Amino acid sequence: MSIRLNLLYVRTGVEHESLVGWDTGSLQTGPCLPWRPGRRTFAAMRLTWPLISLVLGACTGTTGDDSQTLESTVAEIQSTHCWQTTLAWGDGESELGLIPRGYEVVARGPQALAVAKNGEVFVLDSVNGRVLGVTQNGSRVAVKEVATDAEDLAVGSDGALAVHSPFQSRSWIFDADGAPAGELEISRSLRGLVGISLGDSREVIAHSAYQESFSMGSPAAPKDLPTLLSQKREGAYQLSDGRGVSVRAQAGVAEVLLLRSSAGENARTETSAVLAISGEVTGANLVGVSGDIACLRLEKVEQPGDAIEVSRRSYCLNTTTGAAVVDNPMPAANIYRPRHELAVGGDTPVLASLQPSDHGLTVVACEVLR
Repeated sequence: MSIRLNLLYVRTGVEHESLVGWDTGSLQTGPCLPWRPGRRTFAAMRLTWPLISLVLGACTGTTGDDSQTLESTVAEIQSTHCWQTTLAWGDGESELGLIPRGYEVVARGPQALAVAKNGEVFVLDSVNGRVLGVTQNGSRVAVKEVATDAEDLAVGSDGALAVHSPFQSRSWIFDADGAPAGELEISRSLRGLVGISLGDSREVIAHSAYQESFSMGSPAAPKDLPTLLSQKREGAYQLSDGRGVSVRAQAGVAEVLLLRSSAGENARTETSAVLAISGEVTGANLVGVSGDIACLRLEKVEQPGDAIEVSRRSYCLNTTTGAAVVDNPMPAANIYRPRHELAVGGDTPVLASLQPSDHGLTVVACEVLR
């Protein structure tokens, strides 16, 4: 029998971080997140000093001929819930496509993910030309056929999905049951598009590297170029109150800016709030918003010697209070790095990530505390 007791990676209000793990045997299966030597486990809780949260997980394991299942004991005051599922590479119903790396060939696998209202994580399996829905209980084929050059994925509040191909400059909409529901051309005049989201009434919103958002309309009511340019909104993403969200990083300091546009003929965009991001940051990228939660991918570049070292963090903050609610190290790139490796969404905000390895793609999802 093997037992693992984990105090998962946490961050407290007094700037203390820790990861403690004990492993008395070879863990085989169980409800706990896997602990790998030398790697911090994805966040499973947040502590606010002096409030203390503790998760004690007892997992199923075997050594030799003995086999026992121990009930999980959870004693918590304040914590988040995490789950993860690993899908093997292949073209089976519960597998994901991978083009292996080779001579002058870069490995390529799923490039994007999106989180639905109920917390289900959708993964764009462009190699196999489909979309899979993933939960802690397994996976399903959500859309049977999509373009194999698609790179962006979004899910709407009604469960509809949007798949976008930058190469074809086109987005396709699918109903919640996977049935095709129309398509929309994305003008090539819009430069530097980095992703899409899906609003009400199947409205496709394009996001640019210049931290601007464009409403492209819907398959039933597309917008022409002059109209969508005139309706451009400042901010990489928009909060429910209409304010835009952008980020800036310079001289090792990063900040989230909340933007509000004034009304009238000479409307201007003004900064309504500046929220500090903790720690030294070289580069920052907004990955999405859910309610009043904004999430980012942060990078810190160092060169202590001849080699350049890059450390990365997933970071979420409450835009109402300015408090950091997620601040976790991200694993180094393995066989390839997805175009979109983080996504946030859901009625109860969930931060999900894609972690590819030689064994398959691991989908990790954690509820975000407000």
